[in-house]
Amino acid sequence: MMPEHTDCSVTHGQIAMGLCPWCDAELSSDAAREDTAAARTRKCFWSTTAMATALENLDSGIRSATVTNLVVEHGPEVSAAIPLLSKAFKDRSPRVRDLAHGALERLGQGLSADEARDLADHLLDSPGELAVRSLLLAYYNLGSGNFGSGPAPAN
Repeated sequence: MMPEHTDCSVTHGQIAMGLCPWCDAELSSDAAREDTAAARTRKCFWSTTAMATALENLDSGIRSATVTNLVVEHGPEVSAAIPLLSKAFKDRSPRVRDLAHGALERLGQGLSADEARDLADHLLDSPGELAVRSLLLAYYNLGSGNFGSGPAPAN
């Protein structure tokens, strides 16, 4: 099947099982179970190893498409997206870095109070600390609409 969306050529290699969020093609791969992250909508399972590898690709278009896949409605759960977005946050391309920042902001706006509290509680233990801080900043400043209405950040 020929990909219908320009990002499908990247996306299809990153989906371990399920439907492509761009063209609804049914996909499956041999990715190990521990290498997968469920989509936030459960539409598919993403290969986190394939996504991490794509973020190292020399082609900034592939890296950009990967960041886009992390933030789309059917992207991987936030806990799986954080280390990948943290990696993209340090990308050599300003465009990829900007996309990662926007992705973290968008995901942060959609956090529930419980998700934000859990992230804040484990902030210092997180290898993607900068990414988590960006998510929480978006949650407190943009997501809740009221800085004081979110959970108190961990010390």
